[in-house]
Amino acid sequence: MGHAGPLDVARAWGDAYAARDLDAMMRLFDPDAVWVSAEGDVVAGSDAIRAVFRDFLRLDAAYETDDEHLAQADGVALLSTRWRMQGTDADGAPVDITGRTADVLRRNAEGEWRYAIDSPFGGG
Repeated sequence: MGHAGPLDVARAWGDAYAARDLDAMMRLFDPDAVWVSAEGDVVAGSDAIRAVFRDFLRLDAAYETDDEHLAQADGVALLSTRWRMQGTDADGAPVDITGRTADVLRRNAEGEWRYAIDSPFGGG
């Protein structure tokens, strides 16, 4: 896959979401990654994260980001990005969800960056 850095991984997630490509979204995660809900619940492992993203894909919502902040040290990165999903849910009701990520990515043995912790609401 060869993403040059953590920001490329975050942008690839947005592209995969826009393309409704669940497999591409999941390739951006470590097998033992976790996802953290707005309430602070931790979802662990590929199968559980896939189920969360399957629900996201039921939304007819555009995903936009801005205001990216990145810090890296020795193969680990902390990424904070402001994001918004706006559109409708499966029943046609309006959806407008916003957040600021507090995501941790790490470079694997093959040199590829992957999400280790995806906390879309972690930056408050």
